[in-house]
Amino acid sequence: SLPVSWKDYFDGIGDELNVIAKEINGPSWSPKKNQLDIDELQKKIDREDNNSNKINTNINDKNIKLTELITVDKTRTYHEIQFEKASIDILEETKTSNQAISRSIDAGRIVLAADSLGASEALLKKAVEYSKERKQFGRAIGSFQAVKHMCAEMASDLEPCYSLVWHAAHCFDNIPDESRLMACHAKSHVSEVSKVISKKATEVHGGMGFTDLMGIHYWFKRIGVNRQNLGSPETIREEAAKIQNL
Repeated sequence: SLPVSWKDYFDGIGDELNVIAKEINGPSWSPKKNQLDIDELQKKIDREDNNSNKINTNINDKNIKLTELITVDKTRTYHEIQFEKASIDILEETKTSNQAISRSIDAGRIVLAADSLGASEALLKKAVEYSKERKQFGRAIGSFQAVKHMCAEMASDLEPCYSLVWHAAHCFDNIPDESRLMACHAKSHVSEVSKVISKKATEVHGGMGFTDLMGIHYWFKRIGVNRQNLGSPETIREEAAKIQNL
């Protein structure tokens, strides 16, 4: 099974930033105290997955060093884990197979695609709401054709992404032969689409778009970091081409 419940994840799409962040990072998450929960991380390491192999270790091992990384995305934390002669138990089957690592990367790419999809929907929602409220020349800016087209383009670009991400998740659980390819497709395509949507949504808000008051930049930065995590669109497309022997 995937490390994220798809139903629970998509139920949260479109909510405010702090709600999404708590769903992803856990109920203890808060903007002012966004620290890695060691106990939760250990539980994730110890979680069983009957369809893949794994490596067991103890995150509290003194030879394992956690270093918090600084990124533009302030909605979640990033850590580098360094193993220096740490004690680990390698399961027998993993000595001749990299399936566990490959499936973890596939799952991660699908989750990142879903995350960017949710962030894009939130941006679109905020852009449409703002266009109905902001007035210029005595009328709402949403009545201007240029703004209408921007919102319509965001909606039309985003809609196919839902099916793509859902199918990638389905392949991960049910069609192993297509899992890696669909994970590549989902991550690369959604990364490109969400990048465009984050820019257009900011433009709809005008100069206010990148201020703390509007909150748009949280999603903008989150999408930007998601785009690079586990491979940029360009890198992943090359991988997809190799999978298809192109």
